[in-house]
Amino acid sequence: MTAPLNEPRPTGPGRPQPDTQQGMRRRNLARVLHTVSAEGPLSRAAVA
Repeated sequence: MTAPLNEPRPTGPGRPQPDTQQGMRRRNLARVLHTVSAEGPLSRAAVA
């Protein structure tokens, strides 16, 4: 039997819970800013 759609799936020990959309966007933004930071200080607007 599968879990109902409106409830999160149970996670076992050592398995992180799935990220929220906002969390994934923040992490991706941090990766992009880190990657381009070698070219000097940049703002999020400049990267976009």
